[in-house]
Amino acid sequence: MPAYRKHRFAASIREQVRPLYQSNNWRGGVAVLGDYAVIALAAAGGARWPWLAPAAIFVIGSRQRALVTLLHDGVHLSLARARWLNRFLTRWPAGFAVFQSDEYYRAIHVPAHHGHLGDPQRDPDYVGFRESGLLAVTSSRAFLSGFFFKTLLLGNALGNVRELVAGRIAYMAGKRGDLARLAAAQAVVAAALSWLAGPLGYLWFWLVPFLTVSHVLAWFLEITEHYRLFGEDRSELEITRNRFPCWWERCFFGMHGETWHLTHHLFPGVPFWNLRRVHEILLQDDAYRAANAARGGLLSAPAGRVSILREILDDIDRTHWRPL
Repeated sequence: MPAYRKHRFAASIREQVRPLYQSNNWRGGVAVLGDYAVIALAAAGGARWPWLAPAAIFVIGSRQRALVTLLHDGVHLSLARARWLNRFLTRWPAGFAVFQSDEYYRAIHVPAHHGHLGDPQRDPDYVGFRESGLLAVTSSRAFLSGFFFKTLLLGNALGNVRELVAGRIAYMAGKRGDLARLAAAQAVVAAALSWLAGPLGYLWFWLVPFLTVSHVLAWFLEITEHYRLFGEDRSELEITRNRFPCWWERCFFGMHGETWHLTHHLFPGVPFWNLRRVHEILLQDDAYRAANAARGGLLSAPAGRVSILREILDDIDRTHWRPL
């Protein structure tokens, strides 16, 4: 049984959404090529003008995170209509190139996260919140110092390395052929970056962004999607967030439909390029419209909206406030 109350949309709304499940064989490939084009330009610019290197690292890390978003679409079988193309894009440029196994990601995401959303024992996101200590936070100050700023200032960098080696690579070592695929993908990336940015190009413009910026963005993404929303007797409209950031936040932290996470959970087979259209259709539903009325992005908030960080801090203090 799901750990939330299902929300049923009117039949007329569901009928409008149905055609938007249709994928195609070009949008996913264009998105992959676009991400790698930005990475290549950033690496070449950072190598040619060293003062641009920090910005290049940030841009590359954000695009590595964007590739994982495409991997996410791929494990839902919506990145390309042809199964062979969906598998190729998911496994190689959006998978092993960014140290991800498509099979492992699918196992923990589709049956585990989607299948057991909000379950304290079986939802990987819920388990992750508990094991990290996030569920034990009792003040906004503790959240900011122990989680937000610590992550932002790379206080978890060594943990990222351990997670890469003991988590992802260890899993691949147990799957026949996965380590060879990982090595092949990394060899291609290393060769390309060495040609673009010199012998240290792979280190500075792939490994460093991946272990810093990409992981920071991934952690913030997990926070924005479900943190402090899980609970008994809640509607499925209340346990997942869409984000409505300002343009500058969206440029680095909202690519490939990543901001439409509630919409995705409601209709998980819809390709990322159709999620905005689905959202606009769902606004015909009063409860869905109310759930999306006031929320902004993680840090930014257009007029009339509240940032998710502010929402989280207020909720922590409201829940745990005690009179003196």
